[in-house]
Amino acid sequence: MKGLFSSLLFIILLTQLGHAQSIGDWRMHINYRNSNFGVAGDNKILSANDKSVLIYNLEDGSILTLDKAKGLSDYGVSAISYDLSSNTFVIAYDNSNIDLLKGNTLINLPDIKNKLAAGSKTVNNIYCKDGIAYLSTDFGVVALDLINEEVDNTYVIGSTGDQTIVLDCTISQDTIYALSTEGIKKAYLGTANLLDYSQWDHNFSTLPGVTAIEMYDDRLYALANNLYMRENGNWLEVADAAGRTFSHLTGSDYLSFVSDAIDVLRYEAGILDTLDTGFLIDPRYSIGYQGNKYFGDNKFGLFQGNQSISTSSSPFTNEGFRAISIGNKIVISSGGFNKNLDGNGNVEGGFYEFENNQWINHNIYSSIGTSAPSRDLNRMAFNSFDGKLYVAMFKGLIEFDFNSILIYNTTNSPIDSAIGDTFFQKTSGVGVDSEGSVWIVNPQTTAALLAKSLDGNWTEFVLGNDNSKFNNLLIDSYDQKWIALRNQGVLIFKEGENMSSTGAQQINLNTNSNQGNLPNNNVNCIAEDKNQQIWVGTDEGIALFTCPQDILDPSTPCRVSDRITNTFDQFTEYLFETDAVTAIEIDGANRKWIGTSAGVWLLSEDGKTEILRFNTENSPIPSNTIYDITVNQGTGEVFILTDQGMVSYFSDATESADNYDDIIAYPNPVRPEYTGYISITGFVEDAFVKITDQHGVLIDEGFALGGKYIWDGNDYNGRRANTGIYYIFSANPDASEKVVTKIAFVK
Repeated sequence: MKGLFSSLLFIILLTQLGHAQSIGDWRMHINYRNSNFGVAGDNKILSANDKSVLIYNLEDGSILTLDKAKGLSDYGVSAISYDLSSNTFVIAYDNSNIDLLKGNTLINLPDIKNKLAAGSKTVNNIYCKDGIAYLSTDFGVVALDLINEEVDNTYVIGSTGDQTIVLDCTISQDTIYALSTEGIKKAYLGTANLLDYSQWDHNFSTLPGVTAIEMYDDRLYALANNLYMRENGNWLEVADAAGRTFSHLTGSDYLSFVSDAIDVLRYEAGILDTLDTGFLIDPRYSIGYQGNKYFGDNKFGLFQGNQSISTSSSPFTNEGFRAISIGNKIVISSGGFNKNLDGNGNVEGGFYEFENNQWINHNIYSSIGTSAPSRDLNRMAFNSFDGKLYVAMFKGLIEFDFNSILIYNTTNSPIDSAIGDTFFQKTSGVGVDSEGSVWIVNPQTTAALLAKSLDGNWTEFVLGNDNSKFNNLLIDSYDQKWIALRNQGVLIFKEGENMSSTGAQQINLNTNSNQGNLPNNNVNCIAEDKNQQIWVGTDEGIALFTCPQDILDPSTPCRVSDRITNTFDQFTEYLFETDAVTAIEIDGANRKWIGTSAGVWLLSEDGKTEILRFNTENSPIPSNTIYDITVNQGTGEVFILTDQGMVSYFSDATESADNYDDIIAYPNPVRPEYTGYISITGFVEDAFVKITDQHGVLIDEGFALGGKYIWDGNDYNGRRANTGIYYIFSANPDASEKVVTKIAFVK
């Protein structure tokens, strides 16, 4: 069965040119400049990475990007190719899902993916010829008919008739060559029954260590570290690696391959030379097309010659660990660590700012630089007192004033190296108190909690716990520090007067029914809602502390958490008791966005009602393993970070405003082709909103969610509103009504 998306590229192009996105829409946040695969055809260059495809149109210079939220059927792009005779681009995925791009139409062929079969079905490479795409897969060779858009045949070519992994294949006139884990095999297309494994020549080549094969100028070439050419039944060495590592053999107008992930070598008309690639960091391929050279770089994307061909804006990598919202700006860190405080080794990614649909990247290639090391960037906090962003990392702490970066480490602060490992100066949590002091968790040290005042003075606190488990920090409305612990629950600390340890209070809450009542001692996240209640996410659900202001008072029951229950089919269970809760975010309507090991939920204010649920089956989320969730305070866009990439969802609630000075309706005007929701933002909290026509006839009314009201564009009878000007009213504090904005509507 195939799925057809007619004129999809035209529709996507309209969206990318700035047409309105509606409530319920999704978008991916992908590094489109990361280019691991490239192919040319139909006056286009396709550049791809595992999550996206970039299309560069040579006729008009336009750039179009595709991902799962914009047309692609899946994640995990593993190979791309082009067939001249059918004018078709073929996009294959790790799971054997296939997309065909024909002109402005995307066609999905999920047959191989949906076929029940044991073992891996990854597509490793594609070779196209005369309307057939030959897919090299982990179980054999699949011949795909691009004209009829169906699987033609599957060739299982193991030497004993069993499945074997096929890494690559190519064709010369009447002969097909297949590189498998058993070596290079060949068969004759015109006379052999390719379904019969015995009609394949399994002893064609004894060349060891072959990683890729390619046809160029009607000759067979093989990469076995050295580059070899097949001639008169023998392999002739064309290029000697001489201690280097050759990879990424690519055929086009010339033959190219990469040396030591640095240089790109070209073999053309019997001449081997090194191309000028000093502008690349991590080259993956080069292709010749219409007299031009194109390069793909794993860091900086597609190039024509030495000129970058990329989207105007995208995050530097596809990795996102934590995110925060600063007004209408989202900041995302790319590093992170696991539950044992082992970093992921991310040195290059840095952090990214997203505002007004534009990304600004801060990494070792830009503002962070390499003068002081940065590694495993993780949690962040914004200090509204000094206007600076603070980013925890495993090489100290970053202070960023949105112009320049200062790094605190052992040379200029009390931040200490991990005991027994001087390589790391780990900070794993950061927050800001009500006086503008920045608090930092510095685990695996003697003084694991540090504070830096606005005047630059540092204070160290020795908490006495096993601080190797400290992995998060929340400062609540009462300036109490909640520190998440691995395997030990949560620690709550309140310093004495004048930043003193004297008079300080602390308590450790855990699964003890009288001392926390947590569902599990592995605490992953902590959040404070708009009622100053504290929500704690653990490996087995959520604990709710309803009176944190008294939690340090042993005479009150406030240190015993509530467990929220839900009833399904007459059975009552605790909320998320079988799921690890990894993220809790509070939106403008005080609803709870919950990230788990099984996807994302939106819950009501009290957590007892499920409003939305998203996973890989019903949304573009690339993985059900959620790292973090953050809501853009100004727009209500919900950013979801997973272990496989970042997406966002246009939700229906924003933070409320203090007055009506910044009411914005979007889209405005509403044009005939737009059929989505109209968002009106900037209301005071839970304002009552009325919409009337110019004659005062009531069209719609209701309460805003936080600071946002949503209108579906219909009148009270469910009919599309007529062309005209519509007035938006909201109540003032004295209960009088005021026109706060107008919307032009064209039916």
